[in-house]
Amino acid sequence: MSDLTYNEAMRLVHASSISDVSMFHSLGDMGDDSSGIDFSLSYPLQVLLSRKPYSKEEILCLYQPLIDYIRIAVAKIEKPRVLDYRCGEGNLSKFFREEGYDVVSVDNSTLQAAIAFEFNKIQVRLIRESIDDTLKIEEGCFDVIFGHRVFEEPVMTPYEVTSTLRLLLGYLNKGGQYVISTATGVIPLREIASLGILEEIDTEPSAYVRRMVSLRQNSI
Repeated sequence: MSDLTYNEAMRLVHASSISDVSMFHSLGDMGDDSSGIDFSLSYPLQVLLSRKPYSKEEILCLYQPLIDYIRIAVAKIEKPRVLDYRCGEGNLSKFFREEGYDVVSVDNSTLQAAIAFEFNKIQVRLIRESIDDTLKIEEGCFDVIFGHRVFEEPVMTPYEVTSTLRLLLGYLNKGGQYVISTATGVIPLREIASLGILEEIDTEPSAYVRRMVSLRQNSI
């Protein structure tokens, strides 16, 4: 299924009143053959029309268990390099960038990329066919890769989950980890347990983070 063009996405992002909702409907009327747009994504629309971008303090409150865990994981690294996989509107990318981390943000939605730029001035690299098409191995690896709410809905088949995570694990530095967090508690443990060392992270939940697990490469 094709996605919005970046220009179409920016038009939607610039909508600032309820009257601009008609813009969504006019694009949706183009039909699946011409646009392939999934207009069941009501959350981005609500975000655009109902609130301002989150401040750093608000982001910390919403995602504190995940933020605290990543802070501890990279505490001994002078300038941590992290990958925000499926970054959405870029809240966590914004937070860690302001903490001085080297942050790479990727997503497969041009609409989310436009929101991330408009809200948080995050330049998102778009995933097309594969994460390997977006990240170049010569760019180096990451100390932590994190993905929030990536696996909450059945948007990936078990094969897609395992193949994606296997590729991402290849971008970790030695001793690095992939941190998966969710707002619902749903994590496909069966699909990912065979890929590496899986650890359930004990945490007090916040508004957006109910459960976390860490995945590391097996020692050779």
